[in-house]
Amino acid sequence: MISDLDRFDTTFKECVTAFLKSRGRQPMEPAAFSKLRKQFEARIPTIIRRLIGHGLGTAELRVSRGYFVGPACDGRRASCQYLFNGKEILHPCWELYVQLAEAVRLVPLAQELGLRLKMEARLMDLTLSRGRELLMYVEVKRKAKQAQALLDDIRRWGNDGVAVGSVALMGTNLGVDAPETRR
Repeated sequence: MISDLDRFDTTFKECVTAFLKSRGRQPMEPAAFSKLRKQFEARIPTIIRRLIGHGLGTAELRVSRGYFVGPACDGRRASCQYLFNGKEILHPCWELYVQLAEAVRLVPLAQELGLRLKMEARLMDLTLSRGRELLMYVEVKRKAKQAQALLDDIRRWGNDGVAVGSVALMGTNLGVDAPETRR
C-alpha cells in the first residue's frame, strides 16, 4: 500500500513534468529535481504534504490539466489551481499547498453536514455553504506574519467600521456612494 507521503511525492513529480512540458521544456535532470525537492520540503511541512497525499488517495482532491489541483467536490474549472507558475523557472505557488491541505481537512465536515466546499470562490480561499448561504470562509496564509496582519485589519475594521461606498466586496462594488460607515 502506498503511503500518503509517497503518493504526494509521485504526484508532485508528475505535476512538475506536466508543467515543464506545457512550457515546452524538457523534464528536470535528477540533480535539479532533487534541489527543487529540498527547497520545497524546507518550506512545506510534512503534515501538509501528507494531507495532500491523503486527499489524492481518497479522491478528495483531483489533478486536472496535468498540474492543476483542487477539491473533487468542487467541479468548477476555477477551483483547480496551478501548483506552479513561471515561464523559465518553475515557482511553486506556496500558499496553494496550505489551501489544499485545509480543503482535505474540511471535506469530512462538509460531507457530514451536507455542505458545499468550494475553493477560490469569489476571491475567497475556501468556503463552506448551504445552498447560497455562506456559512464559513477560510483565508489561508502560509506565514504567521501575513495572518496576523489580516487579523489586525479585521479587528480595526470591526472597531472603526468600513466606508461602504469605497469597498469592493467579492469583486463587485456595493453600489453605495454615501460615505457612511457600517459595522
